[in-house]
Amino acid sequence: MADSKLDVTKITMRHFELIGFNIHNAGSELLDKDEVGGFRFVNTTNSAFNLEKNLAKVDLEIEIFTLDDESEEDNGAGGKFKFEILFEIENLVELAVEAEDETIEVEPLLDMTLTGLSYSTARGVILTRSLGTILEGVVLPIVNPANMGK
Repeated sequence: MADSKLDVTKITMRHFELIGFNIHNAGSELLDKDEVGGFRFVNTTNSAFNLEKNLAKVDLEIEIFTLDDESEEDNGAGGKFKFEILFEIENLVELAVEAEDETIEVEPLLDMTLTGLSYSTARGVILTRSLGTILEGVVLPIVNPANMGK
């Protein structure tokens, strides 16, 4: 797969769902937003492909930890968001092969593209879902999809 056959115009996001989320304050001692000095993020992704139906599914989980405004240590508040995203890729058979052990190997650029699209879309959802909470104003950082946790 040296020469990429990836054409992003052949990718359609068919389904995007926030399948679960939890935002919590720091327990019995509720924090004010001005006590939050920043955020730490942990991202995990998992991809699955169906060659017969030209479909790809990305499961994305984003965990957000609030940091103390003075010590920059985790201060107990945060949230977790789980997303399921379904893509249709017109030329998926050109970008993936089924191995002998029935696993599917895809062109790395495809996997990175789907992860990046999923993460960017999740950024907007988290921004709106966090309004009025301890996470209000959190904006997911720009990341390289190749470096996101698998």
